[in-house]
Amino acid sequence: MPDERMCALAVNAAFSIRRSDVALRILEGMRAEGVEVGALTVSVMAKGYGRMKQPSAVTELLNSAQQRNVDLDIVAWNSAVDAYTRCGQLDKAHELVERTSSGLFLSRFSSRV
Repeated sequence: MPDERMCALAVNAAFSIRRSDVALRILEGMRAEGVEVGALTVSVMAKGYGRMKQPSAVTELLNSAQQRNVDLDIVAWNSAVDAYTRCGQLDKAHELVERTSSGLFLSRFSSRV
């Protein structure tokens, strides 16, 4: 049975060929097979949606993760911030930075750049 890392690689490959529909089917298959959909998967999905300029898909992904009580790490949050930034949704990117528990650190760091 595949694990989350193996599935995340497949999701990333799907996005590499601009097939978000395939990535979404892999995600649905993970859920159906009982494979954990954790921070790694959310991070890869957010990155892919950002590259494909699909900010509404990023929002849906984050909402789904929240409803499923997925514990997102700083990498997943950063991927979501990057996705919104790539899509020109700077207000949403800033909102995420403010929402994260590391928001204070990120704000201090970004003010030095």
